[in-house]
Amino acid sequence: MPPKLPGFYYDEEKGRYFRETAGTGSRNDGRELKKRKVEEQKVVAAKNLKTRRKEIYKQYISELFDPLEQEFGISNASHYIEGLKIEDRFHAESKCHNTRIDRSFGVVPLHHEIGKHILCESSSKDNFRLAFTSRNCQVESYVHNFSEGNDSGIMELDKYLPENLEVSLDSSSENFGYKTVRLEGSSFAARGLYCHMAEKDSGRHLFVTVKRGQILSRLIRTEQFAAHQNVHDSIDLGEMFLVAVGPSLELFSWEERGSKYNKKLQLSKKRSDILCLASGASDLVSINLYAGCRDGSIYAINMRLVGRPEIVSKKCFKLPGVRSILSMKTTDLEGILFISAISNDSQVLMMLDMMLDPADCILVTFNTSFFNMTEEHEVFEVTSDGRFLIYGSTASHDGRGDYELFSSNQADNLVHEKSGNGITFFPLRTLRKDYLMSSDLQELGLRSVGIGKLETNCSNFSGNEETYKVFMILRSVSNPTAMFLPNMALMSTDVI
Repeated sequence: MPPKLPGFYYDEEKGRYFRETAGTGSRNDGRELKKRKVEEQKVVAAKNLKTRRKEIYKQYISELFDPLEQEFGISNASHYIEGLKIEDRFHAESKCHNTRIDRSFGVVPLHHEIGKHILCESSSKDNFRLAFTSRNCQVESYVHNFSEGNDSGIMELDKYLPENLEVSLDSSSENFGYKTVRLEGSSFAARGLYCHMAEKDSGRHLFVTVKRGQILSRLIRTEQFAAHQNVHDSIDLGEMFLVAVGPSLELFSWEERGSKYNKKLQLSKKRSDILCLASGASDLVSINLYAGCRDGSIYAINMRLVGRPEIVSKKCFKLPGVRSILSMKTTDLEGILFISAISNDSQVLMMLDMMLDPADCILVTFNTSFFNMTEEHEVFEVTSDGRFLIYGSTASHDGRGDYELFSSNQADNLVHEKSGNGITFFPLRTLRKDYLMSSDLQELGLRSVGIGKLETNCSNFSGNEETYKVFMILRSVSNPTAMFLPNMALMSTDVI
């Protein structure tokens, strides 16, 4: 403030002193009116701001409401939820929505050696042909009947490997036998069923393909790798198979014993181990492959198959925040890739479009509650059309295991979040809270999970004649002995 001078006053607008006269009081009154007007304007502005903030908060809170409450009103939401429960009970008792449990599955000692890999080779009405591997180096397939009145379940069993390949080791040892690295395909398909098994604490690996025609044909190869070589995955290419050995890819021929291409296919100078492989679209000339690395990189590869196989082109995808790629799944949709990855201390599930630029390839993120997963305990299955995704662990829930069911179809999701160009979906169901909620199988541990399609005897509300089925093997957490086989069951139920 300027100093006060006797007989003068300071005019703030003009910035100078004036001599006091008889009209000075009116000038002071004018300044007070102006100040009051400014204060009133501030009060009005604050009131308007408060009103706008209330509207924004109201809109934000409405988005946090349960979608049923938002759609039907708070008073009707609980009634609607009860209606859904009644509908679920109706489906559970009807022939259109079946849950089948085979409690005799565990009477066969071999079934207690089944690992986490199990798949549906084919299906017909009420029947699944399931293929699985056991740690005594056996690949088996059998028809299981889920129709009413069938107690035994097993109708037909095929052993895909001859008896002389069984491993004669101490079965009581934890290091006994083989672990399954990959089991995929179907013996009814053109390329056949493919299996890759690795002997524990050894560099010996077994590769098998099985095809059905007039006779059941097999191709079996064993390869010995050095102890320091990290063999994480492999994939069948038809006349040859590709093995991920450390940071490189090595090709082996099915026909010629010991024939290996001398040229290694190196993806990057970083020398990061390739942890998982997946195959995409292919023809007689080339195939699209995907390789997930320990450093979080994903390589989209186009490989020529005719003549001397080689990489024609490759593109590197580095997803933001991803430290390591754990596993990958492809579907019948060209370019669509599902991945499981580690990001800091959390688990990341994503659906990618590998035909887009790396910066825009993330289409969907699935919000899973699992974290710090390892390949040994991870459960990761995707339907062939990419609609449903199962993700979980055989070690969660005090070793009993659990999984979550997701859908990549926005119409199946009541709740979702949009972020940038992508979208986040949440679990539709879980094993413990939904599929086993009213079952006496709650105390059994999750052994294996698969997903497939089964023809139905009646149409559902959308008029389809097929339904998605989840089939799982559940077993008591106690270990089997020569005198005791733990409780075990094979369960099949509709996805939703």
